[in-house]
Amino acid sequence: MIKLTGTYQGGADEIKLKDAKSSGLNKMNQNADKPWYDYSNKIWANVKTDNNGQEAWWVWVPRYAYKIQDAGPNKYTDVIFIDTENKPIDAKYGDKLPDGYIPHPAFTVDGNELKGIWISKYEASNTD
Repeated sequence: MIKLTGTYQGGADEIKLKDAKSSGLNKMNQNADKPWYDYSNKIWANVKTDNNGQEAWWVWVPRYAYKIQDAGPNKYTDVIFIDTENKPIDAKYGDKLPDGYIPHPAFTVDGNELKGIWISKYEASNTD
């Protein structure tokens, strides 16, 4: 059995695997006064799995579109969170992506549009 624990600023609560898999961009509150994550306040959705003494950390990356900005000698990437129809989540952008923004291809798998993906938070390693 895999134990799955979600973290937030104040500690950790048990998160049901079915809830973690379907979390999307909805705030998932195990405890009403402690949000499990809040991307607008830079509280990332993290889970820890523990199976037979092997621990792994994962972070939820919500679906986004990006644009590489060129500001003279400096380049940076601007990101807008989007839904599965590639419409911005934030109403300030209206109902379509601004020019030049590209949905990241990692969120399309076998023709299915994903709300987000769980990725390993840390590089895998092996210690003896």
